[in-house]
This record gives sequence, structure tokens and C-alpha cells, in this order.
Amino acid sequence: MVRMKALKFGRAKGYFLALFLAFGLFASSAAQAQIIPPPPSMAAALQTLFSIKEPAPDVMSVPALSNLIKGGASLYHLGQRSDMHGWLIVQDGRIQMIYLSPDKQTVLIGGMFSSQGDNVTSPQVESLLDRNGEVRAIFEGPSNQAQAQQPLPSSQPSAQPPQENLSPGERLMRDIQAASSVTLGGSTKATLYMVVAPSCPNCKSTWKELKDAVTQGRLQVHLIPAYNSEGPNERAMAARLLRVDNPLEAWNRFVDGDNQALVGQAQPQDLEAVDSNMNLISKWNIQGFPYLVYRGRDGQVKIVQGRPQRIGAVLDDLPQ
Repeated sequence: MVRMKALKFGRAKGYFLALFLAFGLFASSAAQAQIIPPPPSMAAALQTLFSIKEPAPDVMSVPALSNLIKGGASLYHLGQRSDMHGWLIVQDGRIQMIYLSPDKQTVLIGGMFSSQGDNVTSPQVESLLDRNGEVRAIFEGPSNQAQAQQPLPSSQPSAQPPQENLSPGERLMRDIQAASSVTLGGSTKATLYMVVAPSCPNCKSTWKELKDAVTQGRLQVHLIPAYNSEGPNERAMAARLLRVDNPLEAWNRFVDGDNQALVGQAQPQDLEAVDSNMNLISKWNIQGFPYLVYRGRDGQVKIVQGRPQRIGAVLDDLPQ
């Protein structure tokens, strides 16, 4: 059994990759982030999650796929699991993943997970990058090369490039840093931005893996509260996180099962702040939580979508 998560995400490269395409319309570009490859032993194990031996169906026989090709998109076969073939689709520098139902009558947009919660899409993309140099070049090449080669306007100081010349990753980092958040842990070079929703079990699991590094002073996490549903309870809990006296204590209690830690009257301005965070999520087509953003040791903006498969790889990649 596989579990599909409906996702809405712009361009991203990271250990988990998933991007959204509204039918016929590609989502806006998201962050340029480097891939954190698994070790060879793990990579071999992840390959068992799917098969690349089964030949891909004729995409021209599936209207939903053939229409994408006619519109100028390129399709790259990701492999097959549970009789569902997947493709990475690229058009105008924008990327998404799509899966075809066994009867070829339905396409599903987003990331695939096994019934045990294993991320299937990420190793599929990793495998594709290893097999296909053209796709790897798409991910590793500058997304705004044409703009970057344009001279800066004479009125613009050279130290402050115009906004449109920022890479997608830098634009994402700018927006994430401006989001309403609470800071967990003291000041340190190792800084991580984490978009969470109170109802998200993967957010809680990821936090449990990060907590020791925070409490030991090795990591600072900026928690950006959001919500998964339109219901008032989760929205209010997310807003309460912005208001509590001790967010680290409250978040730890909540993650440990004490729902009362975020219960209380949410202030209108905090609700508005959380709604603003949701606008940020919509702008960048972020699909699912947690969503991690950080600057790696090489200075590049990195993103991890969903619960990291190797949290140690993320921590090791942070500046010390």
C-alpha cells in the first residue's frame, strides 16, 4: 500500500523533492538547494522502494501526459511502485512529480510514501539524477542565469543587487527569515528555519531528533507556525505558539503530548501572523510539513521537505 500526499510545491532540490503542478500550470520557482546524497549502502536499500526495470507506458496514449508534452514539457520516467509509474516533469525551469494510476485514467500530483512512511519520491529523483546527466544539469545549473548576466542599473549600489537578480534560494531565505516565528535555542552559527503545523506528526518526530542539539546549544531553530486545515483549533494553536512566554518549553510539552500547552485565547494579531505564514507557504507552493530551510557550510541555501531521512546529514551540513 502506498500513501499519496497531495502537495503544492515550487522548484526545490534537497533530500526530499516534490513539486506541484496545477493542471496545465506549473508552480512558481522555489529554492535552489543542493542534494544531500545518501551513503551507498542506504542508496541501495532505497532502490528497493521502487523499480526502474519496468518500461514506461506510452505517455502519448495518456491525454493528461501528452497534453503536457504538447505544451512544451519534458517528461523523465522515475520508475514504478504499486503499478504506478511516475515522471519528473520540467517546463520553463520548473519541476514537478506526477504519478499515473494503474488504469491510466488518473494522474496524481505530489510525493509518494509507502505504508511504512518511507519517502518513495526522493530516492526516485536521486536515482534519476544518477542515471540522467541532462536532469542533473537542470538541477545544478543556475536558474536565473540570463538575469544574472544582465548589468545592474547604475542607480543600484553594487552591494545590493536588485531583487529580481537574487537566486530562488536567496529569495526563499529572505521570505522565510521575514516570516512570523519563535526562536528556540541560543544564538549559534548553526541556524535552521522550520515550518511546522501542530497536527503534523512528522513535525513532532523531526523536532525530537533536533531537540538535543538545541538544548545543548549546538543549534538554533526558528519555528514558523502554520496549519494543515481551515479548522479553528489548529490555527489557534499555531497562533498561540507565537504568544507563549516560553516557546521552547511550550513546544516541548506539546510535542510530548500535552495539548494544553498551546490552548488559550489566540490574539487577532497572532492569527493574522499565522495567516501571513500560510500566504508564504502558498507563494512558494510548499507542500506538507515540516519544511526545513538553512544555509549550508558551502553558503548555499538548502531545503528539506518532510521528515529528513538522515537528520545527521542536515546537522553535519550546518555551519559550526
